[in-house]
Amino acid sequence: MKTLALENFFVSGLGSSYLKLITKVHFDAGEKILDLSNGEKLEGPNRISIDLGDSHISHPIAKYVNHSCKPNANVCHITKSLVAITTVRPGDEITFNYLESERQITTPFDCNCGSSECVGRVE
Repeated sequence: MKTLALENFFVSGLGSSYLKLITKVHFDAGEKILDLSNGEKLEGPNRISIDLGDSHISHPIAKYVNHSCKPNANVCHITKSLVAITTVRPGDEITFNYLESERQITTPFDCNCGSSECVGRVE
């Protein structure tokens, strides 16, 4: 079993306005990428919070996970974790579809994921 810790990831784009979480390790579909249950519980959603169904959290690693209309991970409200939905290889950016997990998008934005399934505006 992998140790799900910061040493398994790095943040790319430091110094820019677009930061992203890159994995250093391989994850198979269905495998837990991050345990979100240890995130700081918030009063409500904000731009970097993650909706766990019964609460919103700020997580020191997951805050760098960006939206994609064709993601490689999703938020599991039951296990309070970020789970791979496709094979994720070292060097891949970890992404999830905000519209599938967030009840409220606090800061709408134009998506530039480039997927043929792109919704354009996330709000």
